[in-house]
Amino acid sequence: MLVWENGDGLQHNFAIEAESGADLLATDLVGEEGATQSVTFTATDEMAEYYCQIHPSSMRGEIDVQ
Repeated sequence: MLVWENGDGLQHNFAIEAESGADLLATDLVGEEGATQSVTFTATDEMAEYYCQIHPSSMRGEIDVQ
């Protein structure tokens, strides 16, 4: 399970995409500062990156499943 907290009160969410760019999962948008959101998933080799769909160029990271 992954839990994140909205630290700035802007709209954010959490998404995971495959190498192809297709979204494998995405949470609802959260816009209240201090709000938390959780998502449960099983990591797979298909998962390449996680990101915020509202801020995809600045809020993005690589996933390394080992």
